[in-house]
Amino acid sequence: MEKEQSGKTLFRGELADITKVPYPRIKIGFDVTCLAITAGMTFFFLGRLEGLGIGTIAAAFTMGKGIGLVGDLLDKHFYFENYKTLCTAKNKQ
Repeated sequence: MEKEQSGKTLFRGELADITKVPYPRIKIGFDVTCLAITAGMTFFFLGRLEGLGIGTIAAAFTMGKGIGLVGDLLDKHFYFENYKTLCTAKNKQ
């Protein structure tokens, strides 16, 4: 059976599996890219940066590593499976 990694959203988790790049690095890159797009759109439409505080910026650069650490800890103690793999395994029996 296929093992589902904890704490991963579908797109970023699948991208990490396909590219073999560690999930925290994918998450940080994705979050920073979203932050840059948001900053660009805010500046373009409002003429100034608004709503992007230090907490938002810090979270974009640090949450990936934190989620990766918590996910590794959870994977040591729990086994996660998604509904699709559970149904596939049940149908094979």
